[in-house]
Amino acid sequence: MTVSLAQRAESLRAYHRARRALKEGDKVCVARCGGGRSTIRFAGWEGYWMVGKSGGRDYAPSAIVSVNGERASFMDPLWERGDYDPATGREWCDHGTHEQALNWITDNGDGDPANTEEFLRAWREGRAWEEWPEFYRWLDPCPSLRNG
Repeated sequence: MTVSLAQRAESLRAYHRARRALKEGDKVCVARCGGGRSTIRFAGWEGYWMVGKSGGRDYAPSAIVSVNGERASFMDPLWERGDYDPATGREWCDHGTHEQALNWITDNGDGDPANTEEFLRAWREGRAWEEWPEFYRWLDPCPSLRNG
């Protein structure tokens, strides 16, 4: 697998963030190749790799999923990577499905047909975040936050 210079730089930033945050004895869950996960007791560093108390040395800080049971990521925030819209916290042009929009306005709207119509029009045009940011908080979080 070829790793781009940008990916290397992001991994290095993740290493520096993790180095500042992790303490010996922390319970760290990391994503593994092939989709699995491993949980280690953090013991220290060997170069850019985390070392577990059991001696494992193949744990990348960029693969951290949680620390002490709390979701965690030391990677760049998604909106800094350019893949996600900082206004909505979702992929560019991803405003949920029409079914999600209808469910949200039905459950959270004020019952005024004019407001319902305006929300649905704004949603269809991709500008619902301007007046209804709570809709985006109601939608699933960014994919990286689903990993925990």
